[in-house]
Amino acid sequence: MQYKKYECDTYNIYTIKTNRFKSCIISTIFRDNLKDRNVLVDLSMLTNILCQNNKNYKKHRDLVIKTEELYNASFYTSNHRVGNTYELELGTEFINPCYVKEKEYLDDIINFNFDMILNPNVENDEFDLKTFNVVKEKLIISRERLHESGPKYSIKRALQNMDNESISSYYFEKEDIEKVTPTSLYKTYKNIINKSVCDIYVIGDMDMDQVVSKIKNRFNLKMIKNHELDLFIENKKYKKIREFKEQDHFVQANLVYGFNVDTLTNYEKTVFKIFLEILSGGMNSKLYQKLRVENSLCYSLAPVYFKYDKLLFFHVSFDESNYDKVVKLINMTIKEVISGKITEEEFDRAKKSLQFSAKVAKDSINSILDNYIFHNLGEVSLLEDLEKEILDVKLEDVIKIASKITPNFVYLLGKEEK
Repeated sequence: MQYKKYECDTYNIYTIKTNRFKSCIISTIFRDNLKDRNVLVDLSMLTNILCQNNKNYKKHRDLVIKTEELYNASFYTSNHRVGNTYELELGTEFINPCYVKEKEYLDDIINFNFDMILNPNVENDEFDLKTFNVVKEKLIISRERLHESGPKYSIKRALQNMDNESISSYYFEKEDIEKVTPTSLYKTYKNIINKSVCDIYVIGDMDMDQVVSKIKNRFNLKMIKNHELDLFIENKKYKKIREFKEQDHFVQANLVYGFNVDTLTNYEKTVFKIFLEILSGGMNSKLYQKLRVENSLCYSLAPVYFKYDKLLFFHVSFDESNYDKVVKLINMTIKEVISGKITEEEFDRAKKSLQFSAKVAKDSINSILDNYIFHNLGEVSLLEDLEKEILDVKLEDVIKIASKITPNFVYLLGKEEK
């Protein structure tokens, strides 16, 4: 794979030339510091509304017909909170132009992609009301369904109990969605397009110089945005582990054990991957063996690593009567790792598992693209480098890295008493 960066006046273009796939992707990412939690509501609305239609395809059916004409091209949208920042991604996946007889196909794709981004279905500075209401109702239903999932809801409540003022705890509810209007949403859209840092990513087997030239001719932004993005959240640490308990309708109890993670060097980030794999990476992991295999105390166990929040959570579904035992065994297992109780077999198995995952990721066009995006944020190694970096990690470094996590809280979402 060949990686290249093209510096333009108001945005940068990053390309990955590879012949692994028959499809290509052009992805435009708008990113900025998250100063207001209400932006998250608008981002979710925009993610849905921008892929429904636009000024030239006012009905969703018209958009579907257009994508079929472009050999089943797919326009997609997504949004994420990345630490202290937000990210809005708008892109098109399409068949490699070399397989298409029309010489103008690449031009048509580029025009379509940026038309969808820059030409939304707006009249008089407000989004089309019918489309807006459909998207709004779907988002409300989606928010309400969050309360149907014990693991997801318990993690949300754990973050809010941990520190309701931290950006890590930012969620929005039905009442927040209700406040959004077609006019306010369009105002947010304009702010994002005009004021956010913009990067474009292209992946596929194409003449990248030609693709970049065509993009520059089609996509122009007025403002130069080079302000600094503050990625990492410094969540508070506590000398004593805090305990929070709540009740709800779930049959199984949900436990979230939260840890702060110290700042890691590039090498330590790779070491930390192996540490997590050994501790909680599957059925052979130490926590799974201790909680489920040896003591039959849990139904499920999953690590949740918020890298840019510098937080590590362990979520456990279990019978509430075993609460004290589960917490005790998690503490015991982590102390064992810190004291050096990791076998060569556990260490080698974790490394092989992570190397295999890196190899598998290279067979996915989306995984390669995501990897390059986060690599350019300065926090992730390229997939081809990661395999060697994993191989070079020493067992003693994994043992040392265990001391980089500090217990913050234990949160229990128990069963409501009838």
